[in-house]
This record gives sequence, structure tokens and C-alpha cells, in this order.
Amino acid sequence: MNRKSKATETKKKKKRNHTPDEVLSLGPLHIARFGRTTLMQSKWNPAEFRRFRESLPAARAKCESSLQSHISTAINQIQKSDPIELLAAFFVKNSIGDPTTYVESSSTGKEYLSEYVFSTFAAIPIADLAAGTLKEDTLPVLESTIEHIFSNARDMMLLDPANPATKDLQEFRVQMFLQHLLVRGDSYPDHHIALVRAFASPHDAYLQKACGFTSTEMIQTFQAVEAQIQKRLDAFQDWVRAVRAVQVEALAKLERDTAHLEDMASEEDVRRYIAAAVPEQTRQRIAQNAESIYKTGRDLLTVDLNDPLISRRVVEAFACTPGDNAAFLSPPFAGYPTKDTIIWAKPFVRLEESFFCPSPPLLFRSMLEALDGILLKDKGYAQTYQSARGATLEKMAVEFLQRLLPGCQVSRTLYYTTPDGKRPETDAIIQYDRYVFVVEAKAGGLSLPARRGAPSRLKHDFGKIIEDAFIQGNRVQNYIMDQDEAIFTDERGASRLTLRRSEIDQIYIINPTLASMNPLGAQLGLAREKGLLSAGVHWPWCVFISDLRVVSEMIESPSEFILFLQRRLAVNQLPYAPHDELDLLCKFLADGLYHEPGELKKFHRVGLHGYTDMLDRWYIGRPHGAAVAKPARPIPAEILRLVSLIEATNKPKRTMAAIRLLELDQDGLDRIHAFLKKFREECAKDGKEHDLSMQFLAPNRGFSIYVSKRGILDSNARKHSTTRMCLASADEWLSIGVSASDDHVEFVFFTKSDVSAEVGHSVERIRRERLSGYVEQHGRPPGRNDLCTCSSGRKFKKCCSSLLATCR
Repeated sequence: MNRKSKATETKKKKKRNHTPDEVLSLGPLHIARFGRTTLMQSKWNPAEFRRFRESLPAARAKCESSLQSHISTAINQIQKSDPIELLAAFFVKNSIGDPTTYVESSSTGKEYLSEYVFSTFAAIPIADLAAGTLKEDTLPVLESTIEHIFSNARDMMLLDPANPATKDLQEFRVQMFLQHLLVRGDSYPDHHIALVRAFASPHDAYLQKACGFTSTEMIQTFQAVEAQIQKRLDAFQDWVRAVRAVQVEALAKLERDTAHLEDMASEEDVRRYIAAAVPEQTRQRIAQNAESIYKTGRDLLTVDLNDPLISRRVVEAFACTPGDNAAFLSPPFAGYPTKDTIIWAKPFVRLEESFFCPSPPLLFRSMLEALDGILLKDKGYAQTYQSARGATLEKMAVEFLQRLLPGCQVSRTLYYTTPDGKRPETDAIIQYDRYVFVVEAKAGGLSLPARRGAPSRLKHDFGKIIEDAFIQGNRVQNYIMDQDEAIFTDERGASRLTLRRSEIDQIYIINPTLASMNPLGAQLGLAREKGLLSAGVHWPWCVFISDLRVVSEMIESPSEFILFLQRRLAVNQLPYAPHDELDLLCKFLADGLYHEPGELKKFHRVGLHGYTDMLDRWYIGRPHGAAVAKPARPIPAEILRLVSLIEATNKPKRTMAAIRLLELDQDGLDRIHAFLKKFREECAKDGKEHDLSMQFLAPNRGFSIYVSKRGILDSNARKHSTTRMCLASADEWLSIGVSASDDHVEFVFFTKSDVSAEVGHSVERIRRERLSGYVEQHGRPPGRNDLCTCSSGRKFKKCCSSLLATCR
């Protein structure tokens, strides 16, 4: 072969930097932060743990007493103020922000405070509510009181001495409780609206007949009310943005003036300097606007029924009146923040003939729950609604997977016969290249007791949504792999699909859910450890339908999706504790979601923080004018082009070939990018062929890329690849031919069985020659632990040491 340049790389494991950026010790808990990853270890010994358990009852009793005292105080404070003005003040203080800069990791919004005021106000009869004007000191005092209520509720769960029968579930119980207590929202705005439309529109005929409006009118009304309130806030927010710009400029100026900065004794001095940069007239105008919003809450939160986009029937159907939520303040657990409340099903308030929207964020997120309240109330229609939900979820999941796997073959609602004569059903099977995806969608939800962390309901709901899907998917997988040909039929028994075991490399079980299962679904390793998920070597991918949509919009190619899925499922065997699937998606986009074996062995839990900021900017900031690049892995252009061309060949194993490139670390990607960019141009000029080989030790495989005029893998290229494979003692070798003049690409996988006798003899000769050359040059053989002279990347004692006797 006429090669102008030949480069061979042996990829070894790189040692990662294990020096933390920050370390914090909280009693027995040791926390180390590495960038956006937090690693946690517990240093408790059995004696310390026993003493802690003995202290729990007294500490919990004290916490419960504090909780009840603060609830009584909060109720008294809410009764003394005009409820609408109070709700407006809480909404402005805790629920609004600049969408162009919003990211979850730094958000200071506390919507749960507004919701608690709303729930309490809706529980008190109108006769017991005062009409007094909101006092200046009421807001901070009440806000502090409610903060104490939530912190007491949190501490009570943390101090709860776990029942011996359910102690293994304690970690999940705490996570579910805190999620229910403090976290709001599970979908980006446009995705949430699309989800509501998809699940509501099939029931428009029933809604029109039973309620006098359609789902379109309902969604339109909710959006119009939110737009009304946002319009009233815009003027105020424009002033706030102007002030922020002045303050940012002042801070930048201060950072440049290092002498002035060094003269400042404290952070308070810096704050005063920045505040002073805002003109007095501007500060007064903002204060007046803020006071106007706080003091005229009825104007801010009122629903203008004259708006043609707003349906009075919709507002009336989803409105509560004071006292309707009386159960919230009734024993047991009166006023507890985790108690059931009607405000999600009734997000409007009616006072005489006026209607108000106490919390626009709540209104937006309550659409599906409000819809459930109507459609599940009629027992005669509830079954129809639930059945339709399952079909809609399955349809949406398949559509998102088709977006990820363009050109895939989809077969839905399939039956198969098991050895015991039963005919189970599977929702869908998707085929792409040599990969099979078994879809088992679950439209059920988590009950309120499960969200509060009740062990029995947690087990039951997890079992219905995730465990059942895994059992069903695993049964399909076993059916496929236990025979040469797996035949699937329709309900009547007519053949619909035949899968041949010899044509399948991997089967994945996909479990789309309508309910957000966070954090349970993202921590299946912990679930299996605690007995919630059946044991086995396989894992399902449990994914909330809105998160699946995000994945389908962020992942660039089928091979990238399958690589993500491989690494995502591998995370189940690591001590990761992500909040949801999007944490793991963004970790993949940022740095590949890859760890060397044993790298995290000493850590009990690994937390992820700030990774989803990239998605927040894309889905929230960008629609409001923020300049944001689409989140993506930093893959060089030449690699993306080559992956696309390989996938376009439509040949079997094309996905595996593309993954072999995409799974490289950044150094490997950059080397191939530079090689292709340089030698495409040179080959186009001189017509000579160029190649690059890379070898990997774990797993033991490698590849060679050949750039030539036509991109054809001729006999010389194939012989060169098998020779490289033999020299490396590799189990697999991928050979890729790239054309310098057009988009032609071809590839071949080689294994040891493809090595000809001629190549075998040639490799043996090369090994001997290289070993003899080494001995002649150094006067001695290589050390047992030295790298072998044949360039296999292995130690000499495990490679060519047996040839030493013939070289002396």
C-alpha cells in the first residue's frame, strides 16, 4: 500500500484527577465536590448509629411540637390579612423571575410558600377571613413561619425511626417526601402544553357534553389568564431588568478597580456599592411599582372574564371558594404541608362574582390534574379515560423513539405464545439495525401516600409502573433469545413479526411513564438493592414521557442515542443519585457519562448539580430572547460527518461501527478529526492512501481508518487491518474506508476467525523480528512488566515472552 503517513495509537487508561474542588464534613457525612459532581461517604460506625437511633424519639417529638405551633401561627396570620393581597405578595416574592436567565440550580423561587398560603386560605370559611389591608411586616413574618413549617416537616421525616420491616426503603422514602414537599414542575412549558393537548383532546366530546367546553377552550383559558397576569407584571420586570444591568456594570467596574475592591472590608460593603450605582429616581420608581403590586393584589390576580380568549365556564369549573379545602385544616395532621389539597384540581378562587388566580405557575402545571378531576369523577367514563391514556402514552413514546431511530421498523400491540401456552401482549417492538427495543408503557401514577413516602404504597406503585413493565419486557426478551425464530402475532393469531436471534446484538426494555417517577426511575440500582426491582443482569429504561421527548430533541443520531442508552443503563450499577433522567442526559452531553471500573467504588452516593442548566437556558431562556447554543456533546465536525455517512450506508452493524467512534474520549475524537481533515485534502491532491490505527486495551479491540481516492477497502487494506488485529492480540477490529473525493464510506468488522494463514505467519515473523531487534539493540530482553515489543500494548510476560527462546 502506498501510504504517505501512518499513525498508530495505543489508548491506555488515563488517570483522572481525584483532588476535590471543595470538601465539607457534616458530622458523619463527608462530602467532596468535583466540579458539578458531588461524592458522598458516611463515616458512621455501628455504635454511633445506635446512639443516633436512640436519640430520635425525643428529637422528633420536639420537632413535631414546633411544627404544630408554627401551623397555628400561620393560620392566625393568614386570617388577619386580605387573602388576595397576601397571595399576590407571595406570588411576586416567590414565583416570578427573569426567564432569560433562569436556571434551576440557582433559582431562588419558593412556589411552595404561595401554595401553602393558598391551601390554608381555601380551607378557611369566608366568614372567618378578615378584610384588613396587608401590613408591611406581615409578609416577612408569615414567610418565615411557613419556612419553619416546611423545615419541621422535612426534619420529622429525617428523624423518623424506620420500621425494621421497611428500613431498607428509608432512603427512597426520604427522597420521595422531599420531592413532594419542595420540588415543583416536571416538564418544560411547551412540552407540558403538548402533553395536555395529547391526553385531553380525545375526550372533547365528553367534556363538551358534561361541562360545556372542550380541552382546547380549557388550555386556551388557562394560558390567557396567565398572560393577563404576566402583562401586568411586565412593566415592573422591565424596571428590574434595567436595574440589574446597572448593577452588573457596577460590579464589573469594581472588579477592574482592584485598589477600591481591596479597601472594602466585607460583602456588605460590596452590596452597598452596587446598590448605590442605581439612580435614586429609579430606586424610588421600583419601590412604588413593588408597593403597588403588593397592595393591589386584587388588580394583579383578578381574572378578566371580558377577555374573548377566556371561557367563564372553564374558570367556574376549576374554581374553589373559601372553605372548600376544609379537609386541609382538619385532623389528623391539620395544616401539614404534605396533606392533600384541592388547589391542584381547583386553581382559581371565586369571591362572590369575582375570580382570581392565586398562583399562575400552579395554574399552568395543574392542567392534567384538573382534567383528571373531571374525567375520573364520572365512574362510567373513568375506564374509557384510563384506557385512552395508555394508548396515547404508547403512541407518544413510539413517536419519540422513531425520531431517535429514523427508518426503524415499528410493530405495535403484539402477542406471542409462551411455553406454558399463555398469550401475553407487548405494547410495541421497534427494530433498528441489529438492536431491538421492547416498549412497555405505563400510564398509572404515584398515589399521594407514595409521594409522601408511605412504604406500602411506594412498593405498590413502583411495582405497578416499573416492576410490572420490567417483568413484561424481560419475558419478551427471554422469548426472543430462547429460540432461533421468535414469532409475534396480532390478537387474532395472524403473524405480524418474526425476529431471528442470530440477527440481534442487543435488546432494550423501554418503560415510558405518564407520571414523573423521579427520583425512583432514575435510581433503579438503588431500587434493585432495596428489593423494589427484580434481580437480574438486565435493566429497564424507565423514562418520564416528557424527559423522553427532551432526549429525542437533544440526541443527534441513532448511534449516539444507543451509546447514551448503554451508558445510562450502566449507571444503574454505580452509586449515582440523580434527581431525574435529564441529570444523566446532561452528564452524557457534558462529559460522556463514563467512569473507569472501580473509579467510584469508595463512594456511597454521587450527586449531580447544575448539569441541567444547559436545558433550562435552551427551553426557557431561548424562547424569551436569550442567545443560547443547543446543548450537544463536543464532537468534532469530521467525526459527526463520518458517523452520519456510516449510518447512511444502511448496512448491518452500522450502528456499532458509529458507536466505536462516538465512545472515544475527547483526545481520541480530536485526533481522528485532525487526521481526516488533513489527509482528505492531501489525498485529493496526491491520490495516495493514508491510514490511522487506534488500539484499546479494555475492551481489547481497535480500528483502522483508511483515506483513499474512492474510499474502498481493498484486499491490501483488509490484510493490513487483520495484521494490526493480530499484532494487538485484539478480539475485534473495525476497518473504515473513507473517500477523499465524495461521501462514499464503507466498513468491515474483523474477528480472529477472519485471519488468514498468510496473515498469521506474517504476524509471527513481525513479532520475532521486533523482539530480536530489541534484544540486539539493548543487549537484553524486555522486562517481564515492560510493554511488549510487538506494540500490542500488553505486558511482555503476557504477550511475546514465549518467543524469546527462538530469538537468542
